[in-house]
Amino acid sequence: MSLARQPGRRLARIEPPFAIALALVLSALPAGPARAELDSNDVSFNFFNVIFGTIPSISSRARLDFTLNIEKMIFLRVGTGGNHSGGISGAGPAANAAVTTVALDLTPRIPAGATTPLAGNNQGVSWNAGLPTFLAAAPEAVQVEVRSNAGQVNITGEVTAPLTSGGNTIPMSSIVISSSDAGNLPAPILPDAGTGAPVNVAPGGSGTAAAPTLLTYRTAEWSFGFTPTASLSPGSYNGSVTFTATSL
Repeated sequence: MSLARQPGRRLARIEPPFAIALALVLSALPAGPARAELDSNDVSFNFFNVIFGTIPSISSRARLDFTLNIEKMIFLRVGTGGNHSGGISGAGPAANAAVTTVALDLTPRIPAGATTPLAGNNQGVSWNAGLPTFLAAAPEAVQVEVRSNAGQVNITGEVTAPLTSGGNTIPMSSIVISSSDAGNLPAPILPDAGTGAPVNVAPGGSGTAAAPTLLTYRTAEWSFGFTPTASLSPGSYNGSVTFTATSL
């Protein structure tokens, strides 16, 4: 704004305060628009926003990628071996290469009176020369334990060496296994050779309430027995079976 010249008075020029403030701000800022770039986020400063105190908010982003691996675990013990120490959530047992031997002894009976002879040499017994019979072997029990975090588990029995004594062989299917907890940890049926049919272990068990369909903790006692169905050649018959637990 300016005033017209009048006689006897000096001409004065008055600048609006707004123009002065704007000039001061403009002189303080670098030439060209101020601009910040943060992770593809552009922020432009508007001069009028700066003047009136309304500076826009700014942001920056940083991303993290996560990978979480939860491995499957399965543990099977049949006979010799350590269980998990420290209770249900304790540390696992050390590797154990020991193998349990199930020894079944058949007791002969001498006809005609079905007499059981005494052990030892030169023991007298009345015998009518008929074929002796053998009583069923007393079952031998072993401890079995299954643990897993992988859902349904099944167990198979594989005949890795048949029952042999010299040139004589007894089918491994003659060995019968019974379980003290057949509903939750059944014993598989042994075949004559090869791998038998699988049996399912029931999921759940002690300490698995957090995820009963995924976690398994079952224990039982498997008893091995043998009942001869025919006269057998005498001898010490040796064989082996490998049990395998598999998560489906």
